[in-house]
Amino acid sequence: MGMNQLPTSRKIHLLQFILIVQVLGTGFFAFDALSDVTGLENALPFLELHWLEFLVSLSLFISIIVSIRLLGRLNAERKKADDALAMAKGAFGEIVQARMQDWGLTASEREVALFAIKGLDTASIAGVRGSAVGTVKAQLTSVYRKAQVSGRAQLISLFVDELVEGID
Repeated sequence: MGMNQLPTSRKIHLLQFILIVQVLGTGFFAFDALSDVTGLENALPFLELHWLEFLVSLSLFISIIVSIRLLGRLNAERKKADDALAMAKGAFGEIVQARMQDWGLTASEREVALFAIKGLDTASIAGVRGSAVGTVKAQLTSVYRKAQVSGRAQLISLFVDELVEGID
């Protein structure tokens, strides 16, 4: 299984493992340098082994290369997810506009319905539009009647259901 085929969670675990290797390697070299400065290199003869330093350096180099590749793959996956989300947003917007046209909503009803779908309460919609709360309530009632729903939750559900059906 190549790196492209690894699930994101496995890539993250691999990056965490690589980070541990890098921390241990850095610690090894810091301890080696400290022992050289303090004169402890004679007390710790295993630090004199150049092959150990070479292996630690090699593991750090390999971990850097793998980290760069994994980060590139994760970034590509993130971009793909962002693109899919943008497409879903666009599809949602198209569905909303098409249904509102099918229901024969007026421009004011469309605006009020969009604010309601976005989660604004009646008072907030009235404030944003500069109209009375009673007017907004009447417009929402008209929207719900034309859409043949009983309230905001069912209105939103209509759009979500249609969007999800498009995914199947």
